[in-house]
Amino acid sequence: MPQAEHDTQDPHVRMAALMRDQPVLQGRTSCTLFRYRDIDAALRNRKLGAGIETMLRASDRVRGGTERGPFAQMMSRGLQAKDPPDHTRLRSIVSSAFTPAAVATLAERAAEITTRFWRTSAPTRPTMS
Repeated sequence: MPQAEHDTQDPHVRMAALMRDQPVLQGRTSCTLFRYRDIDAALRNRKLGAGIETMLRASDRVRGGTERGPFAQMMSRGLQAKDPPDHTRLRSIVSSAFTPAAVATLAERAAEITTRFWRTSAPTRPTMS
């Protein structure tokens, strides 16, 4: 798909193409998974590593202990970075907000926001090559 087409293409069409043609996007130090089944399998596979907090600590060592950026700080405080029993306790608190019915009520608005973001950010978005 030519780059110009990436910049103007509907985000749903673009995501479908990524899921079909390039379900794993390999970067220099990481990879991005686009299919639910791949993400689910990776999250359940203990061989792929420990929790996010462990990965952030490893990243800290690589960077020589420099201060974490805002994204890394946010990730280290989130539910996904917690181990049981904290993860279990927090998940039980928020799980009712993420039932299929609750998420369905947000789907249309989320699609609108995503589409607007893709359309307004297309000219400055980096390429995925």
